[in-house]
Amino acid sequence: TYQNLNLFSKENIRKILLNILFIWSKENDDISYRQGMNDLLAILIITFYPYYFNLSEDNYSTKTKEEIIKYLNDKDSKGLYNNSINIYLFFHDESEIECDLFYAFDSLMKKGMKNLFNPKLIQKNEKEYKLYEIFSDMYKEEIEEEKTNYISRRCFLLINEKLKKIDEELFQYFKKIDIDCGAFLQKWFRCIFCREFELNQVCGIWDCILCQDFLSETKENNVYSLFFMDCICLAMIIRLRKYILKRDQNDCFSLLFKYPKIDNIKNLIIFAYNIHKFIILKKNGKDIDPKIIINLANSFNEKDDEIILKDNF
Repeated sequence: TYQNLNLFSKENIRKILLNILFIWSKENDDISYRQGMNDLLAILIITFYPYYFNLSEDNYSTKTKEEIIKYLNDKDSKGLYNNSINIYLFFHDESEIECDLFYAFDSLMKKGMKNLFNPKLIQKNEKEYKLYEIFSDMYKEEIEEEKTNYISRRCFLLINEKLKKIDEELFQYFKKIDIDCGAFLQKWFRCIFCREFELNQVCGIWDCILCQDFLSETKENNVYSLFFMDCICLAMIIRLRKYILKRDQNDCFSLLFKYPKIDNIKNLIIFAYNIHKFIILKKNGKDIDPKIIINLANSFNEKDDEIILKDNF
């Protein structure tokens, strides 16, 4: 796991990684350990570990627990800003980090990630079968398998429901070349994009996914946990539409399975937010022209286009 990073060459970090995954798998023996869980935990370790970042002695002074709590309780924005490193270190005490990481990882899995590793088959008469549906009236006449698992169902609906609603041309082209979208979508979902982007970009994407999930918890539009992951996936696919529509099955699969580098991740995130807004408005019966999304996809900067062409064609 991330052997190119010095942090993961440390024996204590390897031990933490092993302990947490082992204990979680024992407490969740219906699923146990599955490939990809290590990637999720690794991102949390990087975020939590206090000495991964260069915090020199000049950058902070010792603060007591009482002082830290006072800043938080008083909501003193100036105090919070001036002492942000102290507060960070207070909440990321190395002696407590293994315990904190376990509960953070467990919380992430309970937010919906556990389902994506669950091999259990769900059938049409079960409540969970409709978990990821938004436009459920779109394909009543289509034949589906009676049995499917959570991850396969989510991948199916991403393409056959959401992509179809947003970009009919691209959806029909996928059907025409008979591409197996589940092969790359499962990797995107289970690892929350950490194998597709650079580390700093992944952390930014995770922030957006978790923040959007938090904001939607109190709103009726919250369809299911970590829904914004779907919007990121759709943004990644539709962003490449002008290349996909010109290529055969093998080229399209290679392009999506080994996703091309992105120079400015902010563009992709903004695009995903627009897709999120489009889906919610459509769900609520608003008449929105999908061309808005397609036009946005065609507006990505030329530098990204140069990287895509250089790396893939």
